[in-house]
Amino acid sequence: MAKPVVVCGQKVNQVFSGISRTVSTDFTWSPVQDYVFSNFNDTVGKAMTDKQDLTTALTQWQKSVTTYAKQQGFTVGGS
Repeated sequence: MAKPVVVCGQKVNQVFSGISRTVSTDFTWSPVQDYVFSNFNDTVGKAMTDKQDLTTALTQWQKSVTTYAKQQGFTVGGS
């Protein structure tokens, strides 16, 4: 039997298991989620590392992801 993973005194898999029951079963990932994650590192992550304005970085991230999704043929709501 594998040892439980303990982080900061918590058995994280036990915590995740309990929390998982609260996640909506209607939840789905974006069809461009890989781009969303990688672009976060390029915009918001970089701003955090460089101690730059996060509001500007979040706006840049949103514009970049929206543009990419549209280029891939998706309709983006709220833009």
